[in-house]
Amino acid sequence: MNEFIVTARHLPYRNSSIFYQFMPNPGKQTLLFLHPAFADHRVFCGQTSYFKTGYQVIALDMPGHGRSQVHGTKVTLKDMPHIVAGILDKHNIAACHVVGVSLGSLAAQSFAERYNERVHSVTIVGGYSIHRENTEIWKEQKREGLRWLFYFLFSMGRFRRYVTTFSCSSSYGRNVFAQSAKLFNRRSFAAMAGLGAFFTKKDTSVPYNMLLVYGEKDLKVLVDNAHNWQKTEALSQLFLLPGAGHCAQLDAPESFNHILERFIVSVSCRA
Repeated sequence: MNEFIVTARHLPYRNSSIFYQFMPNPGKQTLLFLHPAFADHRVFCGQTSYFKTGYQVIALDMPGHGRSQVHGTKVTLKDMPHIVAGILDKHNIAACHVVGVSLGSLAAQSFAERYNERVHSVTIVGGYSIHRENTEIWKEQKREGLRWLFYFLFSMGRFRRYVTTFSCSSSYGRNVFAQSAKLFNRRSFAAMAGLGAFFTKKDTSVPYNMLLVYGEKDLKVLVDNAHNWQKTEALSQLFLLPGAGHCAQLDAPESFNHILERFIVSVSCRA
């Protein structure tokens, strides 16, 4: 039987249906993956296939993305912490290791902020802190947003091609990302409205173990920020992946998987 059919799940949430992939492995720790903007859970195909034998794996489609289209509801990204908690509750999972890429890394931190007791660790790929000042990153995002708007208004096809090229440096990564972005459409943007709810300013270090991973070819402002961020977080580690772009787990899946696995094992040994 097709693995997609076997692992496909849905969480009813406020008149909407949130899609996720669940690979059960009773007695094992759980990894939960949160994708970047415009893509869906398929950007983690290289991770789910690798980790499913030693861990329970969850990879979901956030509101407005993939098969979690929420048109006609008031569900937005702001609901992500509650959605993740709902999925864990459904499968009687007390806590998990959360892995987020770009937009997904913001959602991961927001979940950890609200449900700290349910987080073993947080892995950030190509992201930045939801708690600290990020003025230069926000300026760059505004400039990038204008480019997105131009393509979005005239052609969704060109928009998807642009964000695919921006997100990955390898042909493999771009092929996977392009496939995962096909279900994102103009109406999907409404669900992005809740993004601002992720941010809560604080100057203290986070209480959880954190892995920071960036592609060597990612935006300089993000990589520079990562070095400064790592210095402020006592429980963090930082890795740069040679040749990888913004979605480093797609451009260098084997290297990423090994780094993530070593991190999870080290965190688990200290627990």
